[in-house]
Amino acid sequence: MSRFLSLLVICIPFMIFSQSRITAKINEVIVFRQGAQVKRSFNTALKIGKNEIVIYGIPAGFDPSTIQVSTDKKVYISDVTFREDFNTEIQSNPSYKALQDDLKTSKTKHENENIIFDTWKEEESLIVSNKKVNGEDSGLNATQLAAVADLYRTRLLQVKQNVLESRRKLDVLNHEISKLEGQINEWTTKNGLINTGEIILTIFAENALESAGKVSYFDPRASWASSYDLRLENLQKPLNLVSKATINQFTGEDWEQVDVKLTTANPSIYNTLPILKPWFLYFTSPMQNYEKNKVYNAMPAQANMHGLADDKLEEVASVYQARSEENISFTEHTLPTKLSIQSDNKNHDVTIEENVIEASYKHLAIPKLDCKAFLTAEITEWEKYNLSSGQMKLYFEGTYVGQSFLNVAELSDTLVLSLGPDIALNVKKEVIKDIKKTSFLSTKKEEKLAYELIVKNNKPSVVTMTLIDQLPIVTDASMELEIDDISGARYNKESGELQWDLSLKPGEQIRKRVVYKVKIPKEKLIKIR
Repeated sequence: MSRFLSLLVICIPFMIFSQSRITAKINEVIVFRQGAQVKRSFNTALKIGKNEIVIYGIPAGFDPSTIQVSTDKKVYISDVTFREDFNTEIQSNPSYKALQDDLKTSKTKHENENIIFDTWKEEESLIVSNKKVNGEDSGLNATQLAAVADLYRTRLLQVKQNVLESRRKLDVLNHEISKLEGQINEWTTKNGLINTGEIILTIFAENALESAGKVSYFDPRASWASSYDLRLENLQKPLNLVSKATINQFTGEDWEQVDVKLTTANPSIYNTLPILKPWFLYFTSPMQNYEKNKVYNAMPAQANMHGLADDKLEEVASVYQARSEENISFTEHTLPTKLSIQSDNKNHDVTIEENVIEASYKHLAIPKLDCKAFLTAEITEWEKYNLSSGQMKLYFEGTYVGQSFLNVAELSDTLVLSLGPDIALNVKKEVIKDIKKTSFLSTKKEEKLAYELIVKNNKPSVVTMTLIDQLPIVTDASMELEIDDISGARYNKESGELQWDLSLKPGEQIRKRVVYKVKIPKEKLIKIR
């Protein structure tokens, strides 16, 4: 019996149950390409035994299975659960209540002022209806009539001024009421469908103590994307590349003055420079050839790759240089200042870092795809700049000239950036009609094609350019390709690519001729363009 009582005395303290409701403030957010890990901190007083800690006011919608909890004291956390709180009413929200109180006050002022306005209007009507007096009918002499007229005029002027002042006050109050009603509608739209939730912690403590804790979870309603501002003064200076992050979040809760880290994931992959692919010849039937021609001719002209659309630049929240660390499979940027990001599902730009990068500048033209000469910048040892793929805005000599895409997904020692078309270089392709023809031999049909690629430098300085074209690749043993003239181009038989490295003096024009023949059986059809 004595041992039983001793055991009961020991166990009683741990059977004591304590519950407390607390809040946990967001102090750090790690934003992934898609989703964010939200870290919150809290303080609580633990009593000896079992404690149930309810962290309330957390927007629902995150992944409850990712909740992690830790404390700075040696306690036992036996259970962590999440439940949505559907009892929270909008009317009890302090922000909503403040707006409703302001609206009520403005409407009360409007009602009072409306009474004042009506009173002045009634007096105005009374004066106007009683001022019609006649000297003979009223028995008033001229002096008395003049006195009455002065009285009416003075009083009527004062009344009309009061009516005008009251109307102006009503206009101001109407504007205030409309503004508050709009703010209430906006607030309700933003917050009306947001359910809050509670994280319930079951903690056992051997002693009563004060404990600081941390809770974190993954929320998919956030993201960030890389973007850049590339500025170039002239081709004799290095590039100025500003790396930015475009952050978007609609977690249902504003991030107010929190530490932010950005981590990279797999970026999207595509190029802004045109890519010349192998050109294969295939036999077609007459009907197929007709249909393809009809579809091809109906296609719209190729759109500009760098359209100069209106650039609505958002306000950028500039920060000092971020600390970037290259990990095994991703890069992590730690922003040096705390940020505030609203939960508005809008893009918010922050600066990560700014780099001055040495680059070599060249021009590239592929007239078959686009009759423009694109300026490119080649960067070596680009890995040291912690770059990731993203949209890039281009500024040349302080002027916005369009957009491009910085692509680091390709494995290459040299990073090639497209800086957009250079309008000072003219590029065109002209068919030589006197040479182009179709001939019929004994057993075969011969298609001969000839054209010139023409490049002119209208710049006041020497320009180096890579000019690219292609020849078709035969896909059948009965096809024959004969090259008559390629103007000294480097020819890659496997891809069919032709390449010229040009150096153009100011005002110089260079022509490169391409002439070739394709022989096929007479009964076959082929499309060459």
